[in-house]
Amino acid sequence: MKKVLVTIGLSLCCAIVAYAQDAVLPPQITETDWCTIEVPATAKIDQMVPVKFTLKKIDPGMKLAADLHGKTTVGKYIGMVKWGGAPKAAVSDQTVMFEIKVLAKPDLGSVHVSSYLSPTGEFKDRVKDAQSAEIKIVQ
Repeated sequence: MKKVLVTIGLSLCCAIVAYAQDAVLPPQITETDWCTIEVPATAKIDQMVPVKFTLKKIDPGMKLAADLHGKTTVGKYIGMVKWGGAPKAAVSDQTVMFEIKVLAKPDLGSVHVSSYLSPTGEFKDRVKDAQSAEIKIVQ
């Protein structure tokens, strides 16, 4: 009987630890002069990452673009991981959402959102840019 109770106790402890690892962490928030960026603390390969922009004062006619860029597990920048899709209209005091899929890259340790405002939607014409906090890649 004692062995059964010990086994049940150990199983319960393992379940609690496993649950705690998958617990939802609060979002990470980055403030800039033109927006607030909200991203999750962690993400998994092939998972869609929700990115919420709360825009502040934006000049009329601007477009917002957002892409995922990555770093290795030792912090080396590896460039763009995934294009975030077509730029979206950016209007003062509005919320804009992107969902960007994390693609597998060798030794990918984290991603962050690289975003910009542009009248044309093109990076070369950007007038403002910002990066989110790093999003840790977990298994």
